[in-house]
Amino acid sequence: MSMLSRRQFLRTSGAVVAAGVAPSVLPSRRARAADKELIPKKLPFPPNDEFGSYEPSITPDSNTIYFARFAGSGDKRVLSTTTDLFVTHRVRQSGEWPGTGADWTPPERLPDTVNSDSMDQEPRIMPDGKTLYFMSRRPGGRGGADIWVSTKQPNGQWTQAQNVGPNVNSEHVDHCFMPLGLPGEDNTSVFISLRPRENGTPSASDVYTSRMENGAWQPAKRYESKLLDSIGFKCRVNAVARDGLVLGVVSVHDFGKFHRRPRSGRARSSMRRSTRRTSTARAPCSRPAATR
Repeated sequence: MSMLSRRQFLRTSGAVVAAGVAPSVLPSRRARAADKELIPKKLPFPPNDEFGSYEPSITPDSNTIYFARFAGSGDKRVLSTTTDLFVTHRVRQSGEWPGTGADWTPPERLPDTVNSDSMDQEPRIMPDGKTLYFMSRRPGGRGGADIWVSTKQPNGQWTQAQNVGPNVNSEHVDHCFMPLGLPGEDNTSVFISLRPRENGTPSASDVYTSRMENGAWQPAKRYESKLLDSIGFKCRVNAVARDGLVLGVVSVHDFGKFHRRPRSGRARSSMRRSTRRTSTARAPCSRPAATR
């Protein structure tokens, strides 16, 4: 049986995983061969600054980063006591990515067509570089938290955010919407939902998928897997390996579990849990509330 540690996952996946956050798209120049380990590298100032930056999502050209910022960070631009979405752009592209602080713009809060005075977080920019999905607890949703979408227009303006609808969102908590990332599945996204598996049963934290067909997301389906079901409360889907054989899921109870699928496509029966545990003082991701 194959066991996969967190370090091995980093070597094979071509994705950066940290405290429940992984960019949905990584710079192509940094995607090396599977036998090489990615070494985390702190970005310059800017895009970093004295405030916290969380849940980054990077455009395919590597030149724009969307992220969430919490009100508790001290940034007065964050409305109320919640979280808002921000963006930074690489305006000078000389030298190796990510360059220096002179290459990036100071983080800017996205306009009110995207943000609200409720919790807005978990941005995921799609491969087209202009369609932004995110989780929000704003009024008008179906449940405690829903997936919303806004599109950047040719003139640089963002459309008014829209709820993606009942085929994805439930009357419970739905979040962490991101591209599935498997070869041949460009129109499929994956997310986490706290909906019951069957009517009349308690809510469960499960991974769901939905496919875009004819401009509309199709009814979400639970990703059935005994291995995924064995993981405790799942609060993030991280990344799928570029070879389609590794899936990373972060849990409040287990810091990270990584499932390797054999080349035959059949799931192996074991996973190895990371020895690092979440801090009781501040977990990397907290259990979403059932109501706003």
